[in-house]
Amino acid sequence: MKAWLTAICGVLCATGLFVALAVVPPFTVLNRLVLDVVFWPPNGDPAALDTTARFLLALSGAMLIGWSLTLYGLFRFPGTLGPAGVRRIVLPALTAWFVIDMIGSWWTGATLNLAVNIALYAAIAVPLVMVRDT
Repeated sequence: MKAWLTAICGVLCATGLFVALAVVPPFTVLNRLVLDVVFWPPNGDPAALDTTARFLLALSGAMLIGWSLTLYGLFRFPGTLGPAGVRRIVLPALTAWFVIDMIGSWWTGATLNLAVNIALYAAIAVPLVMVRDT
C-alpha cells in the first residue's frame, strides 16, 4: 500500500509542477491543450490564459505540490500516528478537496475532471481505509 500511495503522491507532484509551469510560455501552450481536453469536448479553442489565469494556475500548482509532499510524508513516515492517525488527518482533508473540486468542476463544465477526481479520491481513500491498524 505504501508504494501505491507514494506513486500517487509522485503523480500529484508532477501534475502540480506542470500546472505551475503555465506561467512559462512554452508550457502555456501545453496547458491550453490540456484545458481544451478537460472542458470536453475539445474544440481547439480553449479559453485564453491571461495573466490572472496563469497566476492562479501557478498558485494552484504550488498548492498541489505542497499537498502531495504532505501526503507523501504522512504515508511514508507515519511515526507515532500509525495508520489510524494518518487516516484521521488525510481523509477529512481529502474529502474536503474532493467535494469542493467536484462542485467547481461541475459548475465550470470541466466534466473530464469529475472522472479524474473520482479516480484520485478512490486511489488514495481506498488504501487508507483498507490498511490495518497496528
